[in-house]
Amino acid sequence: MTTHTGFIPMTLTAREPAAAKERARLGLLDGARLLAAAGIVWAHVSATESGTHLYPALSPLGTFGVPFYLFIAMLFMARGLTRDPQKTFRQYFLSRLLRVYVPFLAWSAIYIVLAEAKFVLQDGHLHSQPWSTFYAGGHQHLWFLPFLMVMTMIGAVLVRTLEHRAHLRVAVAVGCVIAGAVVCFVPEPGWISLRGPDGDLEFWRFAFRALPSAFWATAFALMFATKGSLPRTRPSVAIAGAGIFILALLAMHWLEPLRPLRGLAGFGLVLVALLPAFSTARGGALEQFGSLGRYSYGVYLSHVVFVRIFVLWAQRFGIEPTAWLIAMEFAVVLGASLGLSIVLSRSRYTRWLLGE
Repeated sequence: MTTHTGFIPMTLTAREPAAAKERARLGLLDGARLLAAAGIVWAHVSATESGTHLYPALSPLGTFGVPFYLFIAMLFMARGLTRDPQKTFRQYFLSRLLRVYVPFLAWSAIYIVLAEAKFVLQDGHLHSQPWSTFYAGGHQHLWFLPFLMVMTMIGAVLVRTLEHRAHLRVAVAVGCVIAGAVVCFVPEPGWISLRGPDGDLEFWRFAFRALPSAFWATAFALMFATKGSLPRTRPSVAIAGAGIFILALLAMHWLEPLRPLRGLAGFGLVLVALLPAFSTARGGALEQFGSLGRYSYGVYLSHVVFVRIFVLWAQRFGIEPTAWLIAMEFAVVLGASLGLSIVLSRSRYTRWLLGE
């Protein structure tokens, strides 16, 4: 079926076996999820205690993960709701709490315990936690989970309300695109910088930076994932997406603000990930690599544990950061967090930590 948008519906013909329908996942999509998680790991591995990057030229490699995950989460949210019209808002919101907020609380507790253990060893006493921890998290990278939960809930209301109102849905999608573009050039509100560094400063700062991508992801979901299926890109669109992804990353060295470039990089990767020519139903090495993408959520949640262990080890032996050390740290942290995620996913008593 030819379309004018470059997207084709992700459907199966009657001649395709039913088993293929059950495996209708996209190998590139899973691989892209793992790539985005690896980018976030790199961002934390290559950053100093003050947040500056040891190798600024490579810092954009960790900036596309959040926009990419927003686009994918919104697409799956819209697909799930339209495929299950009987699901109520109450049921959906409860599922979001169980799959996103409960793991968020658990990992926050884990990071708080580790931090308090360090404080006791260094200072001899515990540090109190602010109430904002319930949405800012026990470590700054966890901010994304409450933000993602709220955005998918808002998106769910829009998708369900506008599902059968095509003209209004298009108008709202266009409005989201415009709103995202406007927010890109709005300076960070002054009240954010007044938040305490030991409180929720990072949560609001990161959430504000992610707003443009959240608007655009909502628009994309409203336009292309309201028929109970994921959109699939044509090869020409996927190639264009790869170009957008690469150019956006390169442009971050010269252009400001970075918010639209991060969103473009994430969107470009989405266009590549939705290419159907590499579906996991075809098997092969790509399928095996792509299957690791299901653990990307766990990699995101757990990798800072191993980052901190590696940093403490380097400090203990007085090892200065070098290119080789950072490369080794990246490989060790990514491998360890991936291995931990695989182990946790194999037991029904622990897989809930990964939102499964």
